[in-house]
Amino acid sequence: MNFSNRGSSAIFVLSVMFGVAFASLAKADPVGNKAVTLDVVETLRSAGKFESFLDMIDRANLTEALREAPAVTVFAPTDDALEKSSVYPVILESQYLATFVNGHIVKGAYDTFRIGIKNSLPVLNSFSGRQVSVQRSLTGQDLKTLPFGGFFSLAVPAGQYLVNGYSRTTKLDTFATNGVIQSIDYPICILNCAPGSF
Repeated sequence: MNFSNRGSSAIFVLSVMFGVAFASLAKADPVGNKAVTLDVVETLRSAGKFESFLDMIDRANLTEALREAPAVTVFAPTDDALEKSSVYPVILESQYLATFVNGHIVKGAYDTFRIGIKNSLPVLNSFSGRQVSVQRSLTGQDLKTLPFGGFFSLAVPAGQYLVNGYSRTTKLDTFATNGVIQSIDYPICILNCAPGSF
């Protein structure tokens, strides 16, 4: 074997090794460095605290679409969040069910690293076409917001986020093979309404 052949072989081996390593990183949790094997729907189900939201996804016939979406962020209301908002039994049978679910999903996987580059994200468009804004609390301060024409502020723990001015994240960066889940303590409104009104 001459030198040029050896060089080509070495480059080929390195390319294969790099490709395998890159593929592994693409399916890894960048925080815990654990392998990620479940899609967003399976990940929501395995968490055990999103049963009501999963029921909505299923009834809206969006389960397969969400599983096959290439890269998404799901701002997922927990079962407690839906229970305290009283929206679950109302929206479940309404014509707005798919719009409600799609209002919690945005294109692109936004983990805290990607959000933290600018400390806050630009306004994002959800799959329902409505806007989703995210604001980060750096020191645990109250974040002032004006989402409904009335000025008020909410206490947001340090490092957590205020979503659309009234939903607070409760658990960040649950990774899936096709995106990331950010748990929230109140559902994202799909109409012109204030917290407690739906």
